[in-house]
Amino acid sequence: MDLSDENPFGKAFHGYLSHAQTTQLLLKDGHFLVRKRDPQDEDFLLTFRFGGQLKNFILSWDDSTGFFYVGDKNKSYGSLQELVQEGLITLYLDQKAGSYIDLMVDLTRFHKMSTPSPVINNGGMTNGISFNRTNQMIHSGYTHGSLRFRKNSASPSPTVASTVSRTSVERRKQFDLKSHSFQIHTFQGLSTCQICQNFLWGLSSQGLRCKDCCFSVHESCVERVFSDCEPEIESISHIFGADLTLLVKAAKGNVPFVLEKCITEIEKRGLGIEGIYRVSGSKELIERLKLLFEKERTSTDLSAHLDIHSMCCLVKLFLRLLSQPLVTAEVFQRFLTAKGPLTVEMLRRYLLQKLPTSHQVTLKFLILHLHRVSLNSDRNRMTAFNLSSVFTPSVICPTEISLNTLKIGTSVIEALITNVPILYPQTTVLVQS
Repeated sequence: MDLSDENPFGKAFHGYLSHAQTTQLLLKDGHFLVRKRDPQDEDFLLTFRFGGQLKNFILSWDDSTGFFYVGDKNKSYGSLQELVQEGLITLYLDQKAGSYIDLMVDLTRFHKMSTPSPVINNGGMTNGISFNRTNQMIHSGYTHGSLRFRKNSASPSPTVASTVSRTSVERRKQFDLKSHSFQIHTFQGLSTCQICQNFLWGLSSQGLRCKDCCFSVHESCVERVFSDCEPEIESISHIFGADLTLLVKAAKGNVPFVLEKCITEIEKRGLGIEGIYRVSGSKELIERLKLLFEKERTSTDLSAHLDIHSMCCLVKLFLRLLSQPLVTAEVFQRFLTAKGPLTVEMLRRYLLQKLPTSHQVTLKFLILHLHRVSLNSDRNRMTAFNLSSVFTPSVICPTEISLNTLKIGTSVIEALITNVPILYPQTTVLVQS
């Protein structure tokens, strides 16, 4: 059947094509065509290849103006080539610079739109209130660029703009945003609201204060608070068993001070000690060190503590007590379901890209340390395999513990240690003389 008179798309129109036939025609990124799936289909489909995949969008044409449209006709295009070019550019920008664009949009929208209503969060606290910035972004949504594509109606799916928003939200989940944890508070003396700068009047229960960062506001101003809590170390109720994101944010983006202080001391005095991290320390000394860190916080001095093995056990205890394991269950599940042998690319894709930022920072610090320990294995007898066997139960906590999960977990940690030069190329190593 000759359809040349039924469409305005010229040579770009290829008649009735199935998905398989279209795949054979569009071999390279940027190639495109217009097609119909079958004689009963009223819609023209614009199909182009991007990122190795075919993208399909409903295409229309206004014969009175000569303009081309996709989806909801929010924007007109003078030619099919112009439409495809803008679509490819939009998808490319989102793929290569989406996180930066999201950040600029977020900063702009923060000053222009109101935040969501507070959500009561019992969580064992009286009058606890938390604000979730991510939910705000999910529900409000925005159009990324000027192009809004919609896929074919026979297989209902979101517009490209909404698809972009969803992938952007997935990226945001990797950001370590922490909501405030507000509680009704009685302030001693005159205090001011950090939003409106007016006094918090009254004899008791004058306002709300975040239990993590001590941010103070009127109850009437709480909806204007931007949900990015910056906690102080001193305000965290307990260090061991705390959330890793909370500890890293309190350390201004650095690793938790417990790990930093212990590992620094271990590398000064213990890289050559036989059985490091394998030999058990004194339970009494471990508990004493734990209480010291809880009390002294960043002022803790370890120079007078001579038992390196107890210090090593404290490192493992700290990791084991984290509210969420260093290698999260969600990320570790990817290794459990992966097909084929473990590769460096899998480590990079899963651990260096999918973990929350605070977990990435801490994991890198730990793995670099274990790599340095393994380089001294001729004296300490702790190879990468030995270290991975010891640390796996503390670093990885699968939903179901079995010999298989422990075996895979050990392989992952060992591969991280041995592939430090590839995964973290711009780092130095230390072999203790």
